[in-house]
Amino acid sequence: MVQLLIGVVILWLSYKLFQLFVLLLRPEYQPNPPQIQSLSWELFILIFSIAIPTIIILSIHEFIHALILKINTGQWPRVKASWDGISVQNPKWYIPRNQFLLISLAPVCILTILGLLLIPFIPQKHISLLVFLVSINIGASYADITSSTYLFLHSPFIYIETKGKIYINKTLEFNVPKWKKRIRTSIETFIAKVDPLPESG
Repeated sequence: MVQLLIGVVILWLSYKLFQLFVLLLRPEYQPNPPQIQSLSWELFILIFSIAIPTIIILSIHEFIHALILKINTGQWPRVKASWDGISVQNPKWYIPRNQFLLISLAPVCILTILGLLLIPFIPQKHISLLVFLVSINIGASYADITSSTYLFLHSPFIYIETKGKIYINKTLEFNVPKWKKRIRTSIETFIAKVDPLPESG
C-alpha cells in the first residue's frame, strides 16, 4: 500500500511539473482533459487510447532495463510479472553499485529526455498524451528511483543482485561519508516502521 501511494504521488508530481515545462516551451499548449458525456463507445475508445500507449511505454521501459543488463552481464535477463508490476531479473549475478545504478535509472532518464526533446516538434493535439506517457514512465520508475537513492548512500564497492540482495564488504565502509550513513539509517528506520517484515511462526 505504501509503495502504491508513493508511485501515485510521484506520478502526480511529475505530471504537474512536466506540464509546467511544456508550457514554457509551448505557450500555446492548453491542457485538455477528456470530456465523457456518458458510458458509451467514447469511454471505451478513451480507455483503449490510453491503455495501449501505456503498455507500449512500460514495455520499452523494461526493454531498456533488459538491454543495459545484457550489456553488463552478457546474458539476457528473464521477465517476472507479479501484482507489484513487471521486472527483469538476472539471478546469480551480483553487479557493482555504479553499474546497477545505470541499469536502474537508464529507462527513466532516456525516456524523460526523449520526451523533453519531442516537445518543440510534436503536434499540439498530441502534447497531452506525451505529458501523460512521460509521467507514467516516471511514476512507474518510483522503485528504481527510491532504490537507487538508497544504494547511492552505500559504498561504491557493494554488489547487488537483481532480486534485491546486497553484498556489503564491511572493510570498505570506511569510505562512506557520515552524512550518507545517517540518511541511510533514517531510511531503514522509516521502512521498518511503515512496512515491517512479517513475524515468523
